[in-house]
Amino acid sequence: MTNGCAGSRRSTPIPTILPPVDLRGAKRAARRAAKDRRARLSAAMRKRAAKMVCDRLARLLGAPDGRVLAGFWPLHDEVDLRPALVDWHRAGGAVLLPRVQGPDAPLTFHRWTPGTALIAGAFGVQEPAADALSGTPDVLLVPLLAADLDGYRLGYGGGYYDRTLAGDRPALVVGVAFEAQVVTRLPRDRFDQPLTHLVTDVQLRSFDASPGA
Repeated sequence: MTNGCAGSRRSTPIPTILPPVDLRGAKRAARRAAKDRRARLSAAMRKRAAKMVCDRLARLLGAPDGRVLAGFWPLHDEVDLRPALVDWHRAGGAVLLPRVQGPDAPLTFHRWTPGTALIAGAFGVQEPAADALSGTPDVLLVPLLAADLDGYRLGYGGGYYDRTLAGDRPALVVGVAFEAQVVTRLPRDRFDQPLTHLVTDVQLRSFDASPGA
């Protein structure tokens, strides 16, 4: 006679049920933290750091050699890359700036030279007019709120750069930031596109640019 309470049969493991990950919430929190870290940098610190970023970027890119560079116009307290864009132009290289086409569309890139008139676009970013000559960059400089040690970035939430990079990626996709914007790991999903490089005022980092790496 067997005892029904005896452990004569192997018990079925109890599954571990984890709460769903609130990825959107995690990204919102990461954006708030990133904005706060960047805002704590003084204007003098940002100016010095931006010069170091531009110097390190120049060493990474070298001479234009016929390549087309797409940069960005600084928004609020972002790294100011305008001196690097002017230097690239003076060295004979073509410079493009991004233009937002719509909420679900990739960016387009349009010719810029010093003195080009710009207009306010999405988020208040200065961008070329709709009729400005368009082009395809060989090197893309990418703004960000935060970047991690795996080469992923956190933007403002519009998804413009991720949609753009999901298509034809330039050979070089370079995130540009202050070192204070670098974290160990960011929340990410399958739509997030990696950088090939990250340039800060402290160092240059290179990454495997395969999505999901």
